[in-house]
Amino acid sequence: MIPHAEETRVAQRFALISTILALAMAVALLAWTSYVRYRDFEEHQQKLMRSSVEGAAGEIGVFINELRRSARLFADMEATRLRRLMRNPEDYRLYDALQASVKSHFPDAFAFTIADKSGKPYVTDFEGRVEEICVKDMRQFAADRAHSGIYIHPNNAMYHFDIMVEWEGNGKSAGIFFVSFTADIIARILKHGDLPGHKLMLLKRDIPGLIEITSDGARAVLDRDFTLNPDEMRTIGYSVPVEGTFWNLADMPQPELFKNARRGIWREALTVLLAVLAVSAAMAILLFRYHRRNKKLEYLYTHDAGTGFPNRYFLLDRLQRCLHRGRQENSSCALLLVDLGGFRVTSNALLHQRNNQLLVQEAGSRIRRILSEHDVFAHLAGNEFAALLRDADAETAARIAGAVVEALKQPFTADNSATLPKAVAGIAISPDHGEDAETLMQHATAALYAARLSATGLAVYVR
Repeated sequence: MIPHAEETRVAQRFALISTILALAMAVALLAWTSYVRYRDFEEHQQKLMRSSVEGAAGEIGVFINELRRSARLFADMEATRLRRLMRNPEDYRLYDALQASVKSHFPDAFAFTIADKSGKPYVTDFEGRVEEICVKDMRQFAADRAHSGIYIHPNNAMYHFDIMVEWEGNGKSAGIFFVSFTADIIARILKHGDLPGHKLMLLKRDIPGLIEITSDGARAVLDRDFTLNPDEMRTIGYSVPVEGTFWNLADMPQPELFKNARRGIWREALTVLLAVLAVSAAMAILLFRYHRRNKKLEYLYTHDAGTGFPNRYFLLDRLQRCLHRGRQENSSCALLLVDLGGFRVTSNALLHQRNNQLLVQEAGSRIRRILSEHDVFAHLAGNEFAALLRDADAETAARIAGAVVEALKQPFTADNSATLPKAVAGIAISPDHGEDAETLMQHATAALYAARLSATGLAVYVR
C-alpha cells in the first residue's frame, strides 16, 4: 500500500504545484496586460493632447491674424472718419459713431482708439478702458512694428488683449489703429478644443506658469491661483507656442485622469483574476469530489467489505508492479499464500458468521504486524490470506512465513470461546517460479497444497 500512497501524494503535490504555477502565470499575464493597456492609454492620451493643442494653437493663430487683417480693412474703410477724429479728438458724436461701427464689425471688441505714428493716442481715458499698459504697447509698436505679440491686459472693467495695425491716410502712414477684445473669444476656441479629463490654457511665455486664458475665461474668473505651482508645471502634457502672440498653449490633464485610468484597468484585471480564481475553485471542488469518489470506488474495488483488508484485486495490482520493477532492476518478489484451514474448537461453538469474521480480522492483524511497511498484505477469501515481499529470497521468505504460521498457532478468542486454527503457508518467488502474476499465483497455490501435507506447515514451490 505504501507505493500507491506515495504515488498519490506525488500526484497531489504535482497538481498543487501545477495549479500554483498556472495561477502565477495568470497573475503575471494580467499584470503585463494591465501594464500594456495603461501604456497604450498614456500613448493615446499623448496623441490626443498633441492633436488638441496643435489644432487649437493653429486656430488661435489664424484667428489673431484674421483679426489683424479685419482691423486693417476696417481702418482703410473708415479712413475718412478716423482722420476727422484725429483732427478733432473732442468730437464725441464722431467717436460714438465710430464706436458703433467697430461694434458692428467686431462684436467682441472691448474698446478702440487711434494713435499717431509715435504711439501717442489722440483719444484717451475711454472710461478707463485704455490704460497705461495699452499706451505702452502702442508706443512699442510704433517704435518697432515687430512688437505686435498678443497677451492679456488686466483691467478693472474687463481682461482683454489688443490688436494694433498701421493705418494710412492720403496714401501714407497716418498712425496706429488700436482695438481691444475680450478674452472670452479666445476662451471659446479653447472650450471647443478641450478633451474630457483635460484642460487647455494659455500661459504667458515670459512668466512661467502665469495663466492668461482657459476655456472658462481669463484668469480673473478662475477660482484658483493665477500661477501654476511646480507640481502642476510638471504635469503639463503638451505645450506649443501660439504664432503672433506671447502665449504658449498647454494641455494639463486633470489630476485624476491617469489615476482613475490606472485604477480602472487594475480593477478590471482584479475582476478577471477573481473570476479565474472562482472558476479554478469550482473546478478544484469538482475534481476533489471526483477524486474522492474515485478513491472510494477504488477502495471498494480493492478492499474486502467485511474486514476492510486489501483484497485479491489489490494484491494482483501490486504483484504486477513488483514483477515489472523486478524485470527493470533485476530484483525478486516473494508471494506467500496463507490458509488458516479448519478451526479446532476448544470451548463453545465458533461457527456462526460474526465470530468467524472476528477470527479472520484477528488473523489478518497478526499477519500485518509481522510484515514490514514495504510489504503488501491481502485477504483473498474466507480464511485465505496473502503477503507480497519485495527483494526477498527463498530463505527470507521462509523465515517470514514461519513467523506468520507461528503467530497464527496462538489461540483465538471471541465471545468467551477459543479456537486453535491450523495455519499453513505456500511460497513462490519470482523470477525462479514465474515471471508473470498468473504463473506465480498458480505456483504459490501449488506450494500451499504441499504445505498442508508438511509437518511444518510450510512449503516452497519446487518445479
